[in-house]
Amino acid sequence: MVVKNYLPFLAILLGGISFPFLSTAQVKGGVKIGLNISNLKGPAETDLDKGTVLESTENYTGFHMGPSFSIPFSDRFGVRGELLYSKKGFKYKYQGTSPRLFRYDNNQGFGGTIGQANLGLSVNFVNLDVPLMAYARLGKLELSGGAYLSVLFQKVADGALQYSWKNLDGTEGQIELYQVHNYNKDVIGGADDSETITTQVNGRNVTLPRTVGAYYDFPEDKGNLYKSLDYGLIGGASFYISSTLYVGARLQYGLVDLTNNNADMSRYLGYPNNREDKDYNYNIQVSVGFNL
Repeated sequence: MVVKNYLPFLAILLGGISFPFLSTAQVKGGVKIGLNISNLKGPAETDLDKGTVLESTENYTGFHMGPSFSIPFSDRFGVRGELLYSKKGFKYKYQGTSPRLFRYDNNQGFGGTIGQANLGLSVNFVNLDVPLMAYARLGKLELSGGAYLSVLFQKVADGALQYSWKNLDGTEGQIELYQVHNYNKDVIGGADDSETITTQVNGRNVTLPRTVGAYYDFPEDKGNLYKSLDYGLIGGASFYISSTLYVGARLQYGLVDLTNNNADMSRYLGYPNNREDKDYNYNIQVSVGFNL
């Protein structure tokens, strides 16, 4: 999108507009709290033979809270900045064909399977959001728009993977692995070995950890799956119940591909096939706030 190239200039422009007023304008403080209804928007993986959509995402409900400051230029116009602790994320589901490689016990090599995967994850981000907006007051209604910068300092997920396959002799196998992911800290092949399960793949024993980390299936380091910096556009409206108390709603639209394509592996094709798709933050905020 062409607008990406201009986003840094938008923040500079808003700051530049306000600078001449800083020596004379009064800075007003405030505080706000509310809900986030967030998602990660991007193209879904599909079955190349049947065209069936294999993955989907659903909204995640989190919250935001923090202080705000306003610099009014007049009774109607001004700029506002905020510093928000914000929880975002999304719910992820993959259901369909997926290959999987198993390591046989006693160093007897590897066995490959093509089976059916049913994976569900709740992905949670803890962000520090810094929106900077220009606003206009129309009676009790306030319209605002600008840009935001967001630092993702915690990225975790939990869920479960159910996987079933057919062995060479026609027998069927099935496993369930709990998913406990810390995308910042997990290591390649990382898992919790305190509890294991045993199954058979093509007539040979396979012992697996019950709980696995984010990069358990990776044979080499491809980096963190999710990036740590996001920025984008923001716009919304607020209604003032009194001269200081308001309720509002706004939309955050990310302009950064939050997934590291090198580590974004295809679940349909398996490792080492990565995906080159773009996944953007999409967040609706509903807030109640108080401005002095």
